[in-house]
Amino acid sequence: MRILYYELRKLFSYKSFLFIVTAVLVMSTIASLRNIMNRAASPDEYRQIYTTIQSMPIEDVDSYINEQVNISFSHEGGFSPEAICSARDHYYSIKSYGEFLDTIKERCQSITGISFFIDEDSFAYKNALKTEKAYDNIKITSLPFEISEGLEVAFFNDISDILLIFIIFTATIFIFTKDKEIGILNLLHTYRKGRNSLCLSKLGALLIFSTLINIVFIGANLAIGEFTYGLGDLTRPIQSVNGFFECNINFSVWQYLIITLIFKSLGGFLWGVLFAFICSFSSNIIQIYGVSVIITIIEFLLYTKISTLSNYGLLFASNLVLLIKPNNVFSTYRNINLFSQPFNALIVIPIIYVILLILLILSVIRIFAGEKSREYRKINIRIKKQNTNHNVHTKLCYAFRNSLFLQKTG
Repeated sequence: MRILYYELRKLFSYKSFLFIVTAVLVMSTIASLRNIMNRAASPDEYRQIYTTIQSMPIEDVDSYINEQVNISFSHEGGFSPEAICSARDHYYSIKSYGEFLDTIKERCQSITGISFFIDEDSFAYKNALKTEKAYDNIKITSLPFEISEGLEVAFFNDISDILLIFIIFTATIFIFTKDKEIGILNLLHTYRKGRNSLCLSKLGALLIFSTLINIVFIGANLAIGEFTYGLGDLTRPIQSVNGFFECNINFSVWQYLIITLIFKSLGGFLWGVLFAFICSFSSNIIQIYGVSVIITIIEFLLYTKISTLSNYGLLFASNLVLLIKPNNVFSTYRNINLFSQPFNALIVIPIIYVILLILLILSVIRIFAGEKSREYRKINIRIKKQNTNHNVHTKLCYAFRNSLFLQKTG
C-alpha cells in the first residue's frame, strides 16, 4: 500500500500533468456548453414546456401539445419547433410504453410462430425467442413524463468519452515512463519490491485515477445538465430517459448512474493497461504515441462499423470503445451473434473484459519485471563485443610484433 500511495502522490506532483488534466476538463465543459448553446431551442424552453405539461391534467395534455405545435410552425410565437416537437415525441413515447412492450412480444411471436418459413437453427429465430423472454422481466408498465435532456448530457457525451481516453493515456505515460526517463527505474528494480510489486502498484494507481477522473467527468456533466435543463427525479425508471426506452432492466436513474461510473472506470482502466503494455515494450516515446494512436483509431473504426447482429459480433463485444460507452450496452436488449447463436451482451462483454484484462496485466508485469534483465543482457552483449574486438586486436599485435622480431633476427 505504501508503494501505491507514493505512485499516486508522484503522479499528482507533476505540475504538467495537473495542467493537462485541468485543460482537458475545461475543454470538455466548453464543448458540452457549446453543444447546448448551438441547439435551435434553449434550455429554458424545455424547462417551461415540461413544467407546464406536468402541472396540467392528463386529459388536457394532448390538446395543449397540438396547439403549441401549430403555433410554433405558424411562426406566431410560442416555443421553437425543435423544443415542442421533442417534448411531443417524448410524451407520446412515455404514454404508449405499455403498448410498446406488447408490440415487442407480438413481433417476436410473429417471427417464431411462422416456423415453416424460417430456420429454427438460425440466429434470427433464437434471438426472437430470447428477446421475448427478456422483456417479460420488466416490472413497470407506465413511465413518468420528465425532462431528460439534462441526463443526456452525461449519458451521451462523445467528446467527454474521447477526452477520457486521452487523459487515461496521459496518466499512463506519466506512471510508466517517467521513472525510466529520469534514470531511476534500474535502481528501483534492484529492490525486493522493485519489480512485480512496483508494477502492480502502478496499475493500482491507474485504476484509482480512472475512477477519480470518471467521477469528475460524470459529476461535471451532471452539473452542466442540472444547470441548463435540470435532471428531474433521479428515482424514476431509466426507461423514461430518451435513449433508454427499450432498456429491459429495472434500473432507476440513480442506479444507472452508479452502473455507468463502475462501467466507465473499469473500461478506462482497461484502456490504461493497454497503454501500459505499449509503454512496456516500446523503446521510445515516438513509438508509444504511434502505436497508441493506431490502435485507438482501429478500435473506433471497428466500433462504428460492426453490429452485434453481424457474424463478427465477437469483435463488437471485445471493442474497447464499448467499455466507456455503457449506454450502447444497456439502452436496449442485445444478443451477440457468436457462431449463429445468440448470447446476451451483458454476459459476453464482462467475460471478454476479464479475459482481456488478465492477459494484458500478466503481459505488462512480465515485460516490466524483465526490463532489468533485458538491460543487463544489452550490457553483457556490449561487453562481449568489446572483449572480442580487444582479443582480435591483441592477436594482431602479437602476430605483427612476432613477424618484426623474426625479420630482425633473420
